[in-house]
Amino acid sequence: MKLKSLLLNSAVICAFSLLGYGLGRSIGNSSIGEYNPPWTHYLIHSLSKEIVNIVHVDIQSDLEDPTGDVLYVATKNGNVYSNTLFQSDWLLVNPVPTWDNSYITKCAQKSSTPTDSHMWDSPPVGKMVIDSAGVRFERPISTITRCYVLISDGSLEVWIHSGDAVGLIMSEFWKTVYALFGTVLGIIIGVIIIRLKKRSEISST
Repeated sequence: MKLKSLLLNSAVICAFSLLGYGLGRSIGNSSIGEYNPPWTHYLIHSLSKEIVNIVHVDIQSDLEDPTGDVLYVATKNGNVYSNTLFQSDWLLVNPVPTWDNSYITKCAQKSSTPTDSHMWDSPPVGKMVIDSAGVRFERPISTITRCYVLISDGSLEVWIHSGDAVGLIMSEFWKTVYALFGTVLGIIIGVIIIRLKKRSEISST
């Protein structure tokens, strides 16, 4: 009889602890959400000619600040112009056949789907994109995505998305805290139910 009662009590506590864990994890996920840092973006000084595509991007740093990057674009008449971000105006230049674009990716595509880490998602431009060129920097504890976008109205923007391991760890930590709190609360409720049941049995006898 004691063994049966012990097994029943253990089952009640396990059931409520699992229920508490599930509820805590669910509340943590809904309140904290997935780790997805917001995008920041800057408007690039526009060119007074019709731009048809981004030819090349010469990245000068792997930091969040794109200042100093050199952006090359082609116009409708075939000319190529360059702009050193936030440091100079547009200049007519000769295209370089040996430009290495192997590290550059189309980063603002409508067909792209969210990635597991959200670090290579398309930026929320909200306008029709003609062309884009992006680079992702992978570092030991952080990732930075930089995406240059040509909008249908001829304007140019740079979008930046950065995330770090500390932010991801803290996000998962607080979700785990919610889950553990739910587990403890479930165990307490289970123990209370068992004691109430015992008290009821004693009073009935």
